[in-house]
Amino acid sequence: MPRWIATTVVLVCILGVTASAAPTSATLDPAAVPAASAAWLRYAPSSKQAQPSHAYAHLPTTLWSPGTSPTAQAAARELTTGLQRMLGVDLHVATTLPDTGDVLAIGTVADLSQALSQAALPTAPLSPDGFRIARLPQHNRTLWIVAGGSPTGELYGVFRLLAWIAEDKPLPAHPIVHQPANKIRWIN
Repeated sequence: MPRWIATTVVLVCILGVTASAAPTSATLDPAAVPAASAAWLRYAPSSKQAQPSHAYAHLPTTLWSPGTSPTAQAAARELTTGLQRMLGVDLHVATTLPDTGDVLAIGTVADLSQALSQAALPTAPLSPDGFRIARLPQHNRTLWIVAGGSPTGELYGVFRLLAWIAEDKPLPAHPIVHQPANKIRWIN
């Protein structure tokens, strides 16, 4: 028997075994496969969701975002969806900055600086994809700030905040500033 025929027979046998061992649609549980729309943003419930004394119990339940761009609106939706799915927190979305109570305020540095002119908001420049996450004590309340150099930076800041929660990491006590090393983000 020529060598090429023997090689072909061996390959056909290997491929046949591999194909027969592959799962079929009858063996896959569709509920176990994440929806394509969720991609990597699954926002699985936190293992600490049922513990009100957990470090996230002090997160505000009010969200305020002055941005009107599609990216700024996406950032607000992601934060709302992420906190609801991971922690069971239903955020009230305020159209104006409330005068009382703790607030999650997300936006660009320019938008937040304009709206919070009397506050001691850090205004150091950020690159367009850069962001700052900080707690700002203000008159018997705390503003939780996610400020981006642009709406895209705002969205990256929201994703960082949600990543800390997804990893069950404590939220930082001091301001965090992230400036990407490159002008174009290739990886996160």
